[in-house]
Amino acid sequence: MNLFTSSFKRIFKERIVLFIPVLAGILVVFHLVAPPSDGFRVIENNSFWKKKTFDKNKYEIVVCGDSRIYRGISPDHMKEILSGYKIINLGYGSAGYGDIMLNEINKRIDFESKKSMVILGITPLSLTHEGEMNWHLRTELATKKEELIELLYFKKISQFFIPFTFSEMEKHVKGKDFYTSKKQEYLDGGWVATYEEKPWEIAALKSYSTRFINNQVLESNINRLVKATGEWTEKGIQVFAFRPPTTEKMVALEDSLSGFNESNIRERLENKGAIYLDFEMDKYTTFDGSHLQKESAIRFSKDLANAIANNHQSAQNLHNSKNE
Repeated sequence: MNLFTSSFKRIFKERIVLFIPVLAGILVVFHLVAPPSDGFRVIENNSFWKKKTFDKNKYEIVVCGDSRIYRGISPDHMKEILSGYKIINLGYGSAGYGDIMLNEINKRIDFESKKSMVILGITPLSLTHEGEMNWHLRTELATKKEELIELLYFKKISQFFIPFTFSEMEKHVKGKDFYTSKKQEYLDGGWVATYEEKPWEIAALKSYSTRFINNQVLESNINRLVKATGEWTEKGIQVFAFRPPTTEKMVALEDSLSGFNESNIRERLENKGAIYLDFEMDKYTTFDGSHLQKESAIRFSKDLANAIANNHQSAQNLHNSKNE
């Protein structure tokens, strides 16, 4: 009996020793081939924003604004027209032209370059109190050092050790992966390429219908932006401004509720040397009635770059004539 027990224990230990590496191998393979889980996406998202926020590089083109900018403009596709430029998408959720955003723009723009530009994506929300507060940007800037190091330098390791259940493994084997109809790619340069398989072009209208209650466009925010524009142009920085493409219904809703007077803002910015660009809203499609689908964002990025290229020399000539 003792001999049997001893043999059983020995065989059991040998099998365990063999089984553990096999199981570990299976888990490693699963982690490598499994599609991103929710936890994986959270780390990807957080790492993207930390990298964007704490980037120390200087850029010749800084494109800024709210979520219509960070989802709507691809620096890489702009570079297809504006080759040789360093471009950053400095868009943040519900961002506006308060002191904190203007400070970030000044930190990123290359004041030493003679071809630097600030590109202002101006939405009604970006000139409200909510926009001025820049809660998303503030949150990112307040990141603790330990979290920052983890997300910037150990992202892949963190993603590898995300726990998963055997039911999740079973779903993957059966082809029932972690599904979401909204696909988001967090890309270098600050763009979040977004594709919604089931677009609903009135989805955002409901939330925006109450967004401007006690949250109107503020004259103080317009004044601050106009002043900053004048300071940039005086330093030789070209400034372009535009209203990011969205749906006609959204434009009508925003204009009726926010107190946004685009023609007045345009005139005041142009008086400070900015060039205001116009785009046809119906050329592009959104996934929610507010933000551009990936393919439209690519198209718009190229349209924006072409508009900048076409107006670049005239802006330089205007600046030079004022300084003669």
